Amino acid sequence: MSHKYRVEKVSDNHFVLPPIKEMKCQVDAFLSQELYEQTDEALWQQAVDSASYDGAIGMYLMPDCHLGYGIPVVVHGFTLPNEVLRALLRVGGWRIQSPEDMGHHL
Repeated sequence: MSHKYRVEKVSDNHFVLPPIKEMKCQVDAFLSQELYEQTDEALWQQAVDSASYDGAIGMYLMPDCHLGYGIPVVVHGFTLPNEVLRALLRVGGWRIQSPEDMGHHL
């Protein structure tokens, strides 16, 4: 079965691909129904591969997502927050809050 058709519609404009196999986190896609229908299997395969990287803590597809070199690309924001990125941003004076930092537990 393709990854795209394992996706569950959580609400209008929010789709979730639950973790499977080696995935470290789920894939959250913030897309309209029309945009979801336009996605192809290659995009979902990149999302699965990205969510399988060590240290991945979230994988997000936004309305402007498209295939990239290794991970899906979005024009606005990060698609794959992870522990390495979080550490780099802390060194640079930026601070990303994880759900645990905010008192939420996944």
